[in-house]
Amino acid sequence: MNNDKSSVLVAAKGCVVALLSFGAASLAADAQTFSVDGLTYTRVSPVEVAVFDADASLSGAVVIPEKVSDGSAEFAVTSIGERAFEDCSAISSVTIPASVAAVGNDAFSFCSSLREVVISDGAAPLSVGYIPNLNAGLFADAPLAALYVGRDLSYSSRRGFSPFSGIRTLREAVVGNAVTEVGPYAFADCVSLASVTVMAPVPPSASVDSFEGVDKALCRLTVPEGTVGVYRSAPVWSEFPEITDGTASLCVPAASGRVSVSTSPGSIIVTGLPYGVTVVVSRVDGAEARRLTPAGCSVSLHDLTPGCYIVSVRGVGGDLSFRAMVP
Repeated sequence: MNNDKSSVLVAAKGCVVALLSFGAASLAADAQTFSVDGLTYTRVSPVEVAVFDADASLSGAVVIPEKVSDGSAEFAVTSIGERAFEDCSAISSVTIPASVAAVGNDAFSFCSSLREVVISDGAAPLSVGYIPNLNAGLFADAPLAALYVGRDLSYSSRRGFSPFSGIRTLREAVVGNAVTEVGPYAFADCVSLASVTVMAPVPPSASVDSFEGVDKALCRLTVPEGTVGVYRSAPVWSEFPEITDGTASLCVPAASGRVSVSTSPGSIIVTGLPYGVTVVVSRVDGAEARRLTPAGCSVSLHDLTPGCYIVSVRGVGGDLSFRAMVP
């Protein structure tokens, strides 16, 4: 096993990303491909496919599905190939589902409008490649502003090889309840990082260099209600002067107007609604959680499991979309 591999936001240490990365050309030679909604997939087993390529014309929010069909056959989407989204310069956000186990090198290179990444909640860790030409992390050349990490990640432990290290535009990071470890250089040199939300009641272990280069005095740490004392006693987390508990923050609304969205444990609250609209709440993998037409100008949705949701308000002369983190 390569001793250069370590964990970051990860439980399964030492997973060698190179063994899970692959080139588009080799896959094309060995497996049948098909396209759905701007994404081209290649079969890697009788029941699994990889994202092989993405149409350069894709724009806005891209949600990679957990499953995809080719005729009558259904496949699990289990990997994202090398350079799959390269040069998709109009994509503003991407959601990676829990079914994906590996992301290849250069998968999101030259995505010059990519502002948000959501890695969906999942039990299994995600192995992540890097950008070889830059010797840098997977999203190093993207102008990320916000991200949600819902499960453990594995990648090279060398400085600068974290998927998110060195991103000077990153302002908000939300770490999901299933994450058990924030590893070496996870957010190193993210000099604009102003908000970190951790949704786990038990602090994930963190390396001494996880936030190296981040001015913790200017970065607010938000933790689950009633756990401030626990985090103040935890290594690394105790170095944040401002630790507050309460609701998770709203993550980069796609549109707003007078409609606003807030969260509390297990709940999403939408206010400022015009008459006659429909509110649809979905998981980031596209699975619809709730749909209703409110009688008034506000609505509260309860008994939601923690995680990242997409809140759509439809019928207002153009849909409004928000991402909300439910603690």
